[in-house]
Amino acid sequence: MLHLSPSKTAVPTLPTGFVSRPRVLALLDRAARADVMLLSAPAGFGKTTALAEWAQTSDGPCTRWACLDEDDNDPARLWSVLLAALAGCPGVPPDSLLHQGVPRRPDHRPEFVADIVHAVRAVPSDLRLVLDDVDEIVEPRALHELRTLLRHRPANLHIVLAARTDPPLSLPKLRLEGRLSELRADELRFSWAETAALLTAAGLAARPEQVGTLHRLCDGWAAGLRMATLSMHQATDGGSFLTTFVADDRPLADYLVGEVLSRLTPDEQHLLSVTSVCDELPPALAAELTGRDDAGELLDTLARATSLVVRAPPQSDVYRTRTLLRSYLRAHLERQRPTLVADLHGRAADWWADRDQPVRALEHAARSGDAACLRRMLHRFAVPIMLAGDHRPLRRALDQLADTPPAQDPWAALASALVHLEEGELPAAQHDLLVADARWPDDGPAELAVLRIVADFGVAVSSGELSRAKDAAQELDSASVADPAVAALAHATRASACLLSVGGRTDVRAELAAALEVARARGFGYLELQCQAQLGAVAGLDGDYRAMAAAGEEAAVLAGTHGWQDSVWSRAAHLMLADAALHRAEAALAHHHTTQALGADGPAGPALSHAVGVVRGAALFDLGEQAAGLREMQQARLDLGVVFVTPEQVAGAALLEHRAALLLGHAAAASTVLSWLTERLGVPGEILLMRAWIDAAAGNPDAARERLRPLLSGAVEPLVPHTVVEALLLESRLTAVTGERPDARRALHAALDRAEPIDALRPFTLAGPEVRELLVHSLGGFGPLEPFATRAIAAHWPAEGRPGAVLLSDRELTVLSLLPSLLSLDEIAADLAISINTVKSHIRAIYAKLGVSSRRSAVVAAYEHGLLPLASR
Repeated sequence: MLHLSPSKTAVPTLPTGFVSRPRVLALLDRAARADVMLLSAPAGFGKTTALAEWAQTSDGPCTRWACLDEDDNDPARLWSVLLAALAGCPGVPPDSLLHQGVPRRPDHRPEFVADIVHAVRAVPSDLRLVLDDVDEIVEPRALHELRTLLRHRPANLHIVLAARTDPPLSLPKLRLEGRLSELRADELRFSWAETAALLTAAGLAARPEQVGTLHRLCDGWAAGLRMATLSMHQATDGGSFLTTFVADDRPLADYLVGEVLSRLTPDEQHLLSVTSVCDELPPALAAELTGRDDAGELLDTLARATSLVVRAPPQSDVYRTRTLLRSYLRAHLERQRPTLVADLHGRAADWWADRDQPVRALEHAARSGDAACLRRMLHRFAVPIMLAGDHRPLRRALDQLADTPPAQDPWAALASALVHLEEGELPAAQHDLLVADARWPDDGPAELAVLRIVADFGVAVSSGELSRAKDAAQELDSASVADPAVAALAHATRASACLLSVGGRTDVRAELAAALEVARARGFGYLELQCQAQLGAVAGLDGDYRAMAAAGEEAAVLAGTHGWQDSVWSRAAHLMLADAALHRAEAALAHHHTTQALGADGPAGPALSHAVGVVRGAALFDLGEQAAGLREMQQARLDLGVVFVTPEQVAGAALLEHRAALLLGHAAAASTVLSWLTERLGVPGEILLMRAWIDAAAGNPDAARERLRPLLSGAVEPLVPHTVVEALLLESRLTAVTGERPDARRALHAALDRAEPIDALRPFTLAGPEVRELLVHSLGGFGPLEPFATRAIAAHWPAEGRPGAVLLSDRELTVLSLLPSLLSLDEIAADLAISINTVKSHIRAIYAKLGVSSRRSAVVAAYEHGLLPLASR
């Protein structure tokens, strides 16, 4: 019998710093249900360690180990190892053939395998045999012996094959018969949590972002993670270490070369090296870079046989080399052949550009270090990339080109200006415009001229230069370009000009429709976000707050899906949602959306900042923080200064601040707002309303009604649609106070009729107790407006607050529920089977607790206290 080292058949000892992986153990338990299990993954993926822990902790059958190597290609030695492993199982009879020697040429004795199978079958318990590194067996005779064992495997013997590549052991047949279970690199790779546990076990206090970086870098590869932890112990700065680990770590390089790359053919090594410049690798691109028509076949072979290459995503035709291996090969190639690396990146850029993949093309052009190539890609793709919302790679490419002689050309400068405008960086955009003008060509294309106009318009609007913005808008009206991306950008810019009233609003929806059509056809998601936000703004200017909220919601969802929450358009969407919520008298929701609109660094641009401040202040006012809310609105007005905003925004802001000041009794503050609005806009309908409010607050109802007359008759047009609602409610209140209830009801009905289509509930909550009493008393007489009137009553009325709680007995509540009916007191007594005197006693108690003196007043007070359901009316 051959002498074997005990380590050949011993379950390996778990390494220092070992981390238990229950997830993998559970996978092994499930896989063990099959006759044969295969663990196939490249070197260092933790196959042996996982099986060793499983063997030591599993409650399954007795596990025996056979560690195979190239010497075991001799059939006699192979069987010696296998029998030595099996003979160590408890329950093997002393006279079993498993304890006996192996004939010199077992492969020449067909009955030998049958005898071994019979001997294993005679063992009274189940056995599990692990064949570790079974891919070391390559000689035909030895492979034949293993195939025979697998084919005639006794029922009580479960075989586990662990290999770096799939061994040629009739696996397809086993798979087809349902006798094979498989675990591969993707199942064995460390998860984020397991990576964190490994670092903790190694005594390293890594931050979550460092764990994530290491996990992504090593792609869950156990060997890479362990080498990284060893090197991190010696590093003075763990964060910077991670950026140089792949390029500088000598043990990692030795392991990759000695244990991974050395097992590949020269053709496979060359393919992986050349294509390491690519993160994603379609077969056609691999063929382009390697010059091999069979590059796709090589990739498929590597993916199936080694797991060094994977499909990304699975079932796709795109491949990806494992991150750590690709990073090492790329770093090695950059050191050895930097000129080739630049050439490969340039060819990859052209390949992606030909397939209309601008971001990938731009990224490879930037990595090529070829300024001419990068400039060419920017000319072609800067606008599409910007409209698609991929601003980071565009920003990186522009910054790289700015540092490369010669200085920026006008294309790059204008692209940079547009990106800076989106990020709210006005000074940088102004500088970019100066650079573009300094290098302006004599015969530039029409697309370049349109980009110049668009950038100039954006700078003018951001800096509050209305005259300059008008000039740019007029110039853009006559511009025409063939490039669809630039044309779509021009459409969106014309829409912006219309919204700002510097280009007329008649065509705004047509411009947005044209831009949206291109955006959706070409995948310009960021342009779609911009258009949705602008459609919401159009709806808001038209007073359609429901449509504004719907467009804002769609824009906010789009921004959230793509990670654009900090963009100006996402913030504008949340502003619209806040404004709509404020009009619906949902102050808490409005305040929440203003927080989203502020973002981490505050809203971009003075116009947006002003609008957010005003809506936020009004929401605070409605939530009970009246003084703080008024101060925020006042500060927003002061911060705006002379910056141009739309007349509608000015008028709406003035109404909110003016009303808050009056309700707090600050007449001087209210007069300041009135003067500001008059100075900026002249005499719109909102000024008449504000003066009427002042007259009413001063106790001059006749003067107030006279102020309202031109507004209510239509002689003076308001700028915002709910102004008329506010005027009608003031008219209703004033006439109710003077006892003209029919006129008060008519004005209230007209206010409901105007408010319902635009979902404007807030004016009712500020209209005063007279209007509220009229609303409650008139319930049941509003016809189709009844649901909206009910919502108006149920809304929070911040000016007066909710009445305090009133405690009534069960019997008093029963009597109260019958008071809105037409039943007499005698009929109520009969209905409740109590005496008339008892009914009167309950009513006196109800009046006293509600603080009223009549049946009608008791009903109104009961509605206000929520003691009677509104639906009962």
